[in-house]
Amino acid sequence: MEFAKGAMGTLLPKLSELLKEEFDLQKSVKEGIMFLKAELESMQTALENVSMVPPDQLDKKIKIWARDVRELSYNIEDDIDTFMLHMDGLEPTKKNKFTRVIDKCQKSLFRVKIRHKIANSIRDVKSQVKEVMERRDRYQIDSVAITFQTIVDPRILALYEKATNLIGIGKASDDLIKRMYLIVVDDVWETSTWKIIKCSFIDSKCGSRVITTTRISQVAKEVAEEFGNVYIMEPLSDDNSKKLFYGRIFGANFKSPTSNQSIEVTGKILKKCGGVPLSIITIASLLADKPIGEWSTIYDSIGFGPIDQNEVVQNTRKILSFSYYDMPLYLKSCMLYLSIYPEDHWIEKDSLIWKWVAEGFVHVEQGKTLFEVGERYFIELINKSMIQPTETYGSVDGCRIHDMVIDLIRILAIEDNFVKIFDRVYVEQNSSSHRSTIGRITLHKRWNKDEDNSLAADLTQVRSFNVIGCHISMMPSLVSFRVLCILVLEGCDVNGSLNLRHLGNLCQLRLLRLIDTRLAGLPREIGDLVHLQVPEARKTGLKELPVTITNLSKLMRLCVNGETRVPTGVGNMRSLQELQLWWGAIDRFENFSMEVDRLTELRMLVICVDKMIEEGMAKALVKSLCGLRRIQNLAIHSLSPNETSGWEGFIHWEPSQELRRFSLFSIWLPRLVDCRCG
Repeated sequence: MEFAKGAMGTLLPKLSELLKEEFDLQKSVKEGIMFLKAELESMQTALENVSMVPPDQLDKKIKIWARDVRELSYNIEDDIDTFMLHMDGLEPTKKNKFTRVIDKCQKSLFRVKIRHKIANSIRDVKSQVKEVMERRDRYQIDSVAITFQTIVDPRILALYEKATNLIGIGKASDDLIKRMYLIVVDDVWETSTWKIIKCSFIDSKCGSRVITTTRISQVAKEVAEEFGNVYIMEPLSDDNSKKLFYGRIFGANFKSPTSNQSIEVTGKILKKCGGVPLSIITIASLLADKPIGEWSTIYDSIGFGPIDQNEVVQNTRKILSFSYYDMPLYLKSCMLYLSIYPEDHWIEKDSLIWKWVAEGFVHVEQGKTLFEVGERYFIELINKSMIQPTETYGSVDGCRIHDMVIDLIRILAIEDNFVKIFDRVYVEQNSSSHRSTIGRITLHKRWNKDEDNSLAADLTQVRSFNVIGCHISMMPSLVSFRVLCILVLEGCDVNGSLNLRHLGNLCQLRLLRLIDTRLAGLPREIGDLVHLQVPEARKTGLKELPVTITNLSKLMRLCVNGETRVPTGVGNMRSLQELQLWWGAIDRFENFSMEVDRLTELRMLVICVDKMIEEGMAKALVKSLCGLRRIQNLAIHSLSPNETSGWEGFIHWEPSQELRRFSLFSIWLPRLVDCRCG
């Protein structure tokens, strides 16, 4: 089971941060923090070991222990975040001498109060950690991963009815070696395995051929170096999918059903299978002994409900789960996170990666930004065939998830209390599983608030709240949240426009994504959200960003449409790595080139020039853009055809080695830009 490590990834560095002199904690408190850090690191290792064991091989009490450890880590992090937030608020402000003295006295008293509170919290947490430690020893958690049984691949049952049908092996002779063979090596998972297997192939110059199948692209490349080319299997066509489907149900000499009902439900079933033979065979096997009239009912229950009890479907889930359990721990959390999305939903790559970053799933690597590390995670999921990439202009910009894969990860996510999904199809599963704390919530279009009012439960511990395709009336008030880190409103129906006046109360907010949802505006208090890293507003009707947003020094991504005016002061946001805006929406754009000069961390910049730009401003902008030494993706889109004046400076640009993509649209230059990196 994937016991996501809870807040361990972000909590442990914060405990180290508390030990610094600037927090000036008492000696006993520091000792308590060091104790917690040591024990939590040990528990993190135990959670990683437990996560390697499939859920059906874990004792229930071990599952409960892992869940309690995870929730304890979140609670500890919430307390530490609150403490750090209060301490950040004690920074000196520019006031006159008298008010500074009064302010200093007040803050000194408040600082004592806060330190006393954190000392009490540490004492309480120590007792909870000790109790969890005792249970760990009692349940012998550390030995679990070593003793679990190996699962037999269910596909073997489809290949061999009886073990006696297997011919003998290990009787190779000179006679066999001199013959020509077609050798098929099926389902290789690791390059190291392939290196061992290929040693047994003797080059006897007889013209033998080797075919190897794998879901891992790196394995395919390794094989191709020795034996030829990589052939990427495409999904079955609609016609071949029907042939396979009907052939399994009705036999080789079948006649396709002709009723409108059977044709319609067959189309739905095959769409869910996505051209994957394994999925088609599995569902066809299930339907083989069922009347056609029942197919529609069975289709509606695919993934959840009565179909779950069928052995064939359970075997398919086990087959699909092999890819999941073969992944490293950091990828499992990222994969589980995809359960927040509805079926058939297109997922934007960059948005997903920034969500992983905000959740703390992306680990720090020397010399890499968090986004770059997260992008590598995304590519790994593609290479493991867990997600299906989509492209625009030859670049991967997003992904979709096969229906059966998303069914699998939802089962795991709900069972593990990773997320609560409010969707008509999943109401029963959500309500049947035990949960003491809800950490992530997602609302889908099919959810009916009148049928399921469990959202009215305590929301104070919710860290991620996603509303996708719902009416905004289904969303609770923002005052219900205390530790919210991620807020996503995407494609929401709004009567008029949405007012987010309580947004400034979400002190822990790291990511705000507002897409295709009408907004009345953003409050000035957004400038108080000191942890905010990614605000995104597109297709919202938002007329302007509050000027206070330029106070946010931790901002890493800012994306707005042309309808949204951007205030002066973008250069204050020194942590910006990605900026997407429209030229006509920039306040005092004559200063923008100087603002860009200060954004030394910028790796992606997209500017849409929607109005005429003076030659002098264009030259100044080009000069600033050419000075961005970490830029990886630079795009300028002009809505005026054959824009010419001021852009010639790009001809002499010597880009850094980090540049990956450079795009100019509707901008005419006398010759091509030499983008060979210096």
